[in-house]
Amino acid sequence: MIDVIDKIVTKDIKTISGEEAIEIVKWIRENLQDVEKISLLLRKNPQTIIIFRLLTNLTRQSFSRKLNISFDSLKKAEIDGKIRTETAINWSEKVSKILRFQPIDWDFGKFKRIWEDKKKKNFEDFNTQIFNRLRDEFSKLNLPNDLRRCNNEEFIRVFRWLKEKIDEVGICEELLKVEPQLLLILRTSLGLSQKEFANKIGKTFRWVRDIDSKRRFLEDPQTIGRVLEGLSKLSLEMKEDVALATWSRFKIAAHESMREFEKKSLVEFKKEDIEELFEKVKNETNDFTSVPLELLINCPSSLLIFRLGMGMGIKKFSSLIGINERWLRKIESSQGGMSLRNATRMKEILENLLKDKKIDKEAVVRNFIKFKNFIASSVNNLTGIKLAEKAPLTNDEKIVMDALQKMGIDFQTHSTLQLHTGKFVNVDFTIRKDKTIFVIEVFSLSKMGRIATLKISDIDHRFRGLKMNNPNIKTIMIISSKEKELSKIIAEKAKMETFDTDFILTIDEVEKIASLVT
Repeated sequence: MIDVIDKIVTKDIKTISGEEAIEIVKWIRENLQDVEKISLLLRKNPQTIIIFRLLTNLTRQSFSRKLNISFDSLKKAEIDGKIRTETAINWSEKVSKILRFQPIDWDFGKFKRIWEDKKKKNFEDFNTQIFNRLRDEFSKLNLPNDLRRCNNEEFIRVFRWLKEKIDEVGICEELLKVEPQLLLILRTSLGLSQKEFANKIGKTFRWVRDIDSKRRFLEDPQTIGRVLEGLSKLSLEMKEDVALATWSRFKIAAHESMREFEKKSLVEFKKEDIEELFEKVKNETNDFTSVPLELLINCPSSLLIFRLGMGMGIKKFSSLIGINERWLRKIESSQGGMSLRNATRMKEILENLLKDKKIDKEAVVRNFIKFKNFIASSVNNLTGIKLAEKAPLTNDEKIVMDALQKMGIDFQTHSTLQLHTGKFVNVDFTIRKDKTIFVIEVFSLSKMGRIATLKISDIDHRFRGLKMNNPNIKTIMIISSKEKELSKIIAEKAKMETFDTDFILTIDEVEKIASLVT
């Protein structure tokens, strides 16, 4: 290496000036064909990977996926400047190849401006910034929770916003994570059927259908990457008149799968909602003498009227009709649908039950008020919370507790905190330092997959609610597994998927809490 480069790479790369960054860029351009020299540069200072990444104009997550390298290792290299020698050799081959075969803008003046801008932001991860901004903008559109319910005016509103964002940031991972159903808006905007869209992006018809109906989420980075690759091949010519015409056809075609009532839990229903739903069910069942399949498929929340009319709680009714309680709650709140096979079975069961029952409006409303008041009462909520506070510690919680005691850290177990919605939740541990409250949640997983993704997402969502109520809260997620390596893999996945979790540790890294809370 030339002397000037040797001097620069001994520094913290994130602190060097734009001029110094340009010197490294020039050196990289001159020595791009020599993998050994690129490897030497990365070994001298792994933080120089930042320069390679900015040259490709990729975010950290996209860059790690493009090179097929560990996101966590890349982040560590950029922040701490630490990678193994064999890792540096492996990366040098990959970055050399991508810079040689991918179009690179070698405009030094432009790179200098980009460098100075990133430096001001301390090279904060671009993904989180743009996701938070897009999420806030999307929430202000005031759209239905299920985008299939959008009327024409709402559709045009989200169509124009999506078109503007695609022009601004392109079809990117952050945009899809804001709301996967934006793919439905994009598909109809392009005038494509589900089958046509599936073929063009390399997915199955069923996958597209599940995205449309909000039965599938975009969590896995590899899946998102493949979808983005497929979308990159499309001509994204979005015309408002074509979009609106396609949307109208979609609404007609999708009538059977649309819910006529918004997604609501029992406590969110009003007396007027129940009365309206009662009249609908009464009319379509011919005063509860038969149960049409169309009613169960198009309006699954009608089960709520049958249950209230019989004066049964969730547990008893679900047992009687042969489904689990969780599914029944989803169906009653229009968060779950009913297939033709299940609707056929349910029709037979309900018609047998209705033979000896008389369903009247007064009884339905009376039972609705009784059940709603019980579920919504703060006494009921706090009773459950108090029971949780007294629950015995799990084995993983005991490991954390022993570690905290050895480190001399004051803590509370199974503390009760309030969410921004006013509801209370129980958390595994709290540590109070001055005005800051550190909240710790510990959980165990036996394998990767959808269950792991949902668990991580659920805890991260709870952390968000706590932070919205108290900005002085810091959150720590501790992951355990019988296999040590699996814990690390799940922790790496959690770091990529979470937005409101400040620190993620494995159960073997509990001692790090001491440095986090000081």
